[in-house]
Order: sequence, then structure tokens, then C-alpha cells
Amino acid sequence: MILVTGASGLVGAAIARALLKQGETVRAMRRPTSDLTWAQRYFEFHGDAALWTQLTWVEGDVLDVPSLESAISGCNRVFHAAAMVSFHPNDSAELLEINGTGTANVVNVCLAQQVTKLCYVSSTAALGRSKAGEAIDESRTWENSELNTPYAVSKYASECEVWRGIEEGLNAVMVNPSIVLGPGRPDRSSATLLSRVASGFKFYPTGSNGFVPLEDVARACVHLEASDISAKRYLLCAKNWTYQQLFDAMAQALGVPAPHRPAQGWMLNTARILQWLLEKVGGPRAALTRIAFRNASNRVDYDGSAITETGFAYSNVPKAIQEAARFYRAHHG
Repeated sequence: MILVTGASGLVGAAIARALLKQGETVRAMRRPTSDLTWAQRYFEFHGDAALWTQLTWVEGDVLDVPSLESAISGCNRVFHAAAMVSFHPNDSAELLEINGTGTANVVNVCLAQQVTKLCYVSSTAALGRSKAGEAIDESRTWENSELNTPYAVSKYASECEVWRGIEEGLNAVMVNPSIVLGPGRPDRSSATLLSRVASGFKFYPTGSNGFVPLEDVARACVHLEASDISAKRYLLCAKNWTYQQLFDAMAQALGVPAPHRPAQGWMLNTARILQWLLEKVGGPRAALTRIAFRNASNRVDYDGSAITETGFAYSNVPKAIQEAARFYRAHHG
């Protein structure tokens, strides 16, 4: 029996599906308030409605230790994909609690119940900062900085808990995905970028980032968990692109005009301030925070080649974008 935490989310659902396709018995943990709609649509989109019915769902929360103990009981392997993702400054404490303390709880229960192996889904946010002209890889060490986002701090804290568990005898491996591309909710992760392109957005951010197909993340987790590899982490990045290149590929897949104007710093900053003011007077939560503004302008490169030395091969990024576009069109007209 295998437990997948965060199975109602994008990465967790993909891991669960990959395991089921291999004939594994999967227990999927969800919070009582979790919405399973998009995870189910993801399975059905791939023609795997029958596999969806094979998932055994249990209610649990990484912050509720008794429920976590019950969820992990009887499972010899655990994939920990549950996490909170936010770049809003007001979420700092909750991020640290869910991602940091939550992962500590998972590690402690895995140790207590003698789980055979844990695979933890981290993030490139937990890696150190890049130096001019150098690509970030797994060897980059964390550096304290006021430029580190609360999300990055929380994921670094999570990794520290996994390393602590390894020191205490836990067999564990980690992956650090860059931006994940694949079918998903239009208001979450990279799918928000696809939604903007589909809506006719004319501007593209001037920064760059690393990208990896959703299916690659799931395959990498299953691949590493089934191997003898332990006490290591692997950065997952299939391609480094500018956001202009990403938006061009999304527009082509959607069959819409591509954003053709660079979003100048003053434009983004003006939009950020307006959203902040609207939030202050009771409007919707600001999406373009100071952190998001900085991230959209940063140019960063990642080296995700280390995992290929284990026999893993990346798939095609444009194909992943085309798949995400088909999913979007299927559920948004």
C-alpha cells in the first residue's frame, strides 16, 4: 500500500495516476474541505476514469498528527506532495506551518511506523540563489536573504525536516521541480498563465524560468522511489525559457494571438499598487504582489540534468503545453 498526500492537487494526482498505471494500490489523503473535481477531470482527460475509482480516499491533514498516523498506517511507501503555495506576504506564518511543520509531522510518522521509503516533492524555491552566468543545480546551498520569499523559506524548512529524518534513519529522496506545466485549475500554478494568454492578454513578463512537464514530475518521483537512491535530491527542469517563449508556445497551442508587448517594470509596479489598494478597501486579494512582480522580472536558469544520469529522460515541453491547452479548452469552451 502506498500513501500519496496532496492527491487532490496537480502533482499529487499525477503521482497517484502514475502509480495506479503500474498496478500499485494507492491510498490518497485529502483534507475534509478538499475539492476533488479537478483531480477527477485530470484522470478522465487521460481516459483513466476507471483508475480514478481505484483510489482509496482517506481524510487527513498534515497538521493533524492522529489523522496522519491513521492515513500512513499499513503503508510501506509514502509520497508527500501536500503543500501550500502562495506569494502573498500575509501567508508567511501559514506557509511555514503547513509546509514546514506539516512535513516534520510526515517525517516523524514515517519514522515511527518504519515506512520503507519517502519521496518528498520540494521546489526549486528551496535551492540557493544563482550567481551571474551560472545555472542553479542541486548542489546550490541555501543562503539567508531578505529576497527569499516566504514560500521559499517554508520549502527550505520542509527540506531540513526531511534531511533531519534521513539522519535519524529514514530512507528518503526529494525532487525540486521548476514551474510545472500540465492540465490544471485555471486559477492555480502555471494554468493561470495559460488562462491569461487565452483571455487575450497582450503583455509578457521580461524574466525567464525553468519549466518541466507534469508527467515528468510524476514519473521522476515514481522512478526515484523505486530505485536504490536515497538521501539525495534532484532538480527537475526540462527547459529554460523566457516568459515570452512560454507565452508564444501557449498562444500557438490555444490558437490565439501571442502577447507581443514586454511588460515594463513601471507597468507591473502600477498594476501591483492598484491591486494592493483594491485589496485594502475590501476588493479581491492582490495576485501581483511585490514578490510576484520581482519573480516575473528575474532571469534564472536551472540545470536539471543530474537525474538523467539515473536513467530518467525528460519528455517534450511543447507537447505538455499543448496538452494543457486541450484540457483548458475542454473545460472553458
